[in-house]
Amino acid sequence: MAMLHLAHQAGLGLPHQTLRWQGWDGRGNVQDAARRARRALIGDWARGKGPIALAHSRDDVAETFLMRLARGAGVDGLAAMTPHWHEGGVTWHRPLLGVGRAELRGYLRGRGLQWVEDPSNDNPRYDRVKARRVLAALAPLGTSAAGLADVAGLLAQARGALDAVADRAA
Repeated sequence: MAMLHLAHQAGLGLPHQTLRWQGWDGRGNVQDAARRARRALIGDWARGKGPIALAHSRDDVAETFLMRLARGAGVDGLAAMTPHWHEGGVTWHRPLLGVGRAELRGYLRGRGLQWVEDPSNDNPRYDRVKARRVLAALAPLGTSAAGLADVAGLLAQARGALDAVADRAA
């Protein structure tokens, strides 16, 4: 069972609700199952309440790029995360895709705000943690999260151009 805290920061005048994920049978890819469960829980909660903002950062874009590259993804898979979309009657936004994780944490610290850190973010058995470590190892070559996020952004533009050409051809 995992818990998801929405609008967690006390004192900001935001409502708070803890959603509990139950039903995982312990088989399969726990991170994928947890991601799907989070989206379902948040989506069910948000329907009719308004848009949802997720805190994915530039680092998440770079890590996702590396994980998908390792799986042999093409343009669609390597393109940057979508900054906004509609799904299940909910509008989703990722307003922080251009902000680095360290910048975001520095901003929060500077304002005395806290966040909840998922302990799996340091577990080396997960691909995202491996990608994070590879990214750190690539830094001496000049490869950074910002650079990979820029490449993913260029691939998103290429995907958009390919979609437009396919639409015209159809």
